[in-house]
Amino acid sequence: MFLLLSIGLAAILVAITVIDLRSYIIPDGFNALLLGVGVLAALQLRVVALMIVAFEPVACFGILTALSLAYRWARSQTGLGGGDIKLLTAATAWVGLAQIPWVVLIASMSGLLFAVALHVQGRDIIAGSRIAFGPHLALGLAVTWFVQPFTGTLTGGVWP
Repeated sequence: MFLLLSIGLAAILVAITVIDLRSYIIPDGFNALLLGVGVLAALQLRVVALMIVAFEPVACFGILTALSLAYRWARSQTGLGGGDIKLLTAATAWVGLAQIPWVVLIASMSGLLFAVALHVQGRDIIAGSRIAFGPHLALGLAVTWFVQPFTGTLTGGVWP
C-alpha cells in the first residue's frame, strides 16, 4: 500500500512542480487532490483517528495564514503565497503536523541552494527576486514522506 500511495504522491508532486515552475501558481485542484489522497493515506497507514487527520490540516492552514498575514503587514509584501499555504496544508495530511517543520526546512534549504545556483550562473538574485517555492515544498514533502518508515514517525513507531 505504501508503494502505491508513494507513486500517487510522486505523480501529484511532479504535476505541481511543473505547473509552479511555469506559472508561479499551484492550482487549487491539485492541492485538493493532494489533500484528499493524503487523508486516505493517513487513515490507511497511520494509527490515527479521522478527527486528528481532519484537524491537523485545518490547524496548519490557520497557523500559516496567520504567519503570512503578519509577514505581509510587517513587510508590505507577500512572503508565502496562497498556493504554498494550501500545499503545506495538504502535506499535513500525508506526514502529520509534527513533521511540517521538516518539510519547510528541506524546502528552505533546497530553495536557498537553487538561488545560489542561479547566482553562480550569473543571474542577479535580489530581495525582490521571484522564485517558485512549490517545487521545493514538493521536494520537502517527498523526502519527509519517504524517510518516515525508517524513522518510525509514520505510525508513531509501529510500522504496519
